[in-house]
Amino acid sequence: MGFIRVLSFLFLATLLCLSPSLSQSPQRITVGDDVVGYHQEICDSQMNMEPAITSDAEILVELVGLPNLSQLNAQRLHIRRVLGLNNACALPEAGGYATIAYDPDWAAGDTAGFYLALGHEAGHHFCGHFVGDAQGIWSQKELEADQFGGAAIRRFEVYHNQSFFSQVYASAIAKYPERGSALHPPRASRLAALRLGYEQGSPCGSLAPVEQSGFSPGVRTTGPAGPCRPVQTGPTSYACAH
Repeated sequence: MGFIRVLSFLFLATLLCLSPSLSQSPQRITVGDDVVGYHQEICDSQMNMEPAITSDAEILVELVGLPNLSQLNAQRLHIRRVLGLNNACALPEAGGYATIAYDPDWAAGDTAGFYLALGHEAGHHFCGHFVGDAQGIWSQKELEADQFGGAAIRRFEVYHNQSFFSQVYASAIAKYPERGSALHPPRASRLAALRLGYEQGSPCGSLAPVEQSGFSPGVRTTGPAGPCRPVQTGPTSYACAH
């Protein structure tokens, strides 16, 4: 799927979110003192989190790949929208599902940055960073998530039969501070981890490579919004089971 199709998908998903058939009140959650989140510099206050949208599962399928739907389902991972967040962050399991929160308006305006962030946040989940000591060696966890993100971009490219890494890499150069911080490694280390994941993959999640392109979108449901458990229905297609 080219950039225009990516933006069209996000726009369609936003319309579904606003549809009367899917109207639900946002859920106010508190991130910070009560919940450990990656990254708390982004998710550090109360947020209005929109109900889960079934069609948003496509974003995770792009990054994880159809051969890995069982691992995705085992993570019980879904995407939730937070208007005004202007970024994305990972949250631990709550209410039966682990979460990646993202701002759809920001995603539509910064496609490469969106997938850079989403692949990284998915890495925090697949690398088990919420299990046990969530603090640990924080900088090492960031590099593990960066490597997973690079591998995710490679799966995205094969899945859609298009080149995308150069745009994502450029976004990382612009986004990551050169000297890093107390929690984040310097830019050079993060870029190296991103490229390593793209070229050699990531051990997190024991995910298989994606080798077959020919993207087919998942089945778009019109019923109440809810988390999607992707189930493969063909070589390049999936449907949502609940």
